[in-house]
Amino acid sequence: MTSPTFEFSPDEWVALQARLLGSTALRRLLREDPDAFARQLGIGNSTLRGLTAIDATALERQAQGLLEKRWHEIRKRIPRTAARLGSEGYDLFLVDAERTWPEGHRRHWVDAWAFVNQRQQAGDSRVDAAEAAMLQFIVEEGRFRVCLHRRMNGARHSAGPGIQILWRTSRVRSWNCYLAVSTLPRCSATQ
Repeated sequence: MTSPTFEFSPDEWVALQARLLGSTALRRLLREDPDAFARQLGIGNSTLRGLTAIDATALERQAQGLLEKRWHEIRKRIPRTAARLGSEGYDLFLVDAERTWPEGHRRHWVDAWAFVNQRQQAGDSRVDAAEAAMLQFIVEEGRFRVCLHRRMNGARHSAGPGIQILWRTSRVRSWNCYLAVSTLPRCSATQ
């Protein structure tokens, strides 16, 4: 997206682009009712003329590309959960993607934790407990944590109880131990 001449400083222009790319509602308002858009953001006529000259299709394409990049970064941090969610994962991500748009060098971890936490709040059993615990530990910046949970095999099958120990030195480290518990045969009394 090229930067037209506006009554904005470069920082203000970048902030406005970020708001546009992060909000479907603002992009729609700019397309459908530029005057309401200008009133809502307090933009003057010369700036509004420049904004309406922006290619709406290119803006949507760029916004979609950013959402896909965010999902890609989340999937890298939750590979087991993403595999269980399958193609539905991206659609679930889009439900809340605009509510949070993390910034800073830890934004991908924060984004992944927000997504996993949202899925847990929705009662989604496909979330991997070890991945969720690791994300929470990273985002909350703890020093040491012990977690007890079940490890999942496949879509919904439990492989048994486990313990996860997380600690922080110069980076986050994790140790996982899962017990292999086989199903005991049923005993019946004979007469």
